[in-house]
Amino acid sequence: MALQHVDQIHLNMHQYLQGIRRHRRRQRRLLWQQPWVSRRKQFGLYDQLLVELIQEDQSSFGNFMKMPVEMYDEILQRSSSIGFPNNIHGSDIGYHSIDMNLSFQLLVVIVIQLHLSYQTKGSDVTASKIVNKARSFIDSTDWSKSGCKHGSRFCGTWKCNLFVYDVLKSVGAKVPTRRWWIYSPIGANEWGNPNSGVIKNTGCYTLIPSFYQKRSGDIIAFPQPSGSGHVGIVSSSNEYISAKRVKVEKSGYPNTASYPTRTIWRYKYNKNGC
Repeated sequence: MALQHVDQIHLNMHQYLQGIRRHRRRQRRLLWQQPWVSRRKQFGLYDQLLVELIQEDQSSFGNFMKMPVEMYDEILQRSSSIGFPNNIHGSDIGYHSIDMNLSFQLLVVIVIQLHLSYQTKGSDVTASKIVNKARSFIDSTDWSKSGCKHGSRFCGTWKCNLFVYDVLKSVGAKVPTRRWWIYSPIGANEWGNPNSGVIKNTGCYTLIPSFYQKRSGDIIAFPQPSGSGHVGIVSSSNEYISAKRVKVEKSGYPNTASYPTRTIWRYKYNKNGC
């Protein structure tokens, strides 16, 4: 009887676990993706799809291709004179392989030259462009904590740093990032670090020594020793713009009791390469 009782318990556990597995399999999985990605089957990846992306979201295009739209258009224009051979047959493979290698090498040279020229050209970023772009997003819920802007890995996270990154990037500024090959803005505490090597290595930001020397368009950060801190963009002497829990807001500066440290960075508007 004891053995039968143990067997019955094992059977019940087995049926219970099977029921859980079936329930999990029936659950609908939700995946978030950018709207332009859903049209990949219709347009292909590197043809009409990129045209769609340029028209819909130039910021996402820059993140995806790691280059501005103007540079991409110039690459297409310059590379149009490079002929890649078609209809390769039999003994011609060797010759065509050489042609393709040379064409590819020329294309690489074009990309490198343009990349260097875009790095060294003068900047057209201005303080008014930064602050006006930030103001245009006031009341937007795109950067809310509950939202998933820029992918599922950002769902349920504070996005004040993403807001600052997106604003700066959208006006053509050079923005510090954790990793160049993926969308990874630095955090609010990194913006709040006056000795940040990530920010200084861009060569495009000046540390402002006093809170009272701030100007419109500056980046202002409130680091926290424990926690994520906060970061936004200076709108005026009394207000700044940042992404809060629900939406982007223009608000007064927090008191020093809440955030005793205030770090301010100013973009080097007239420096080549910025």
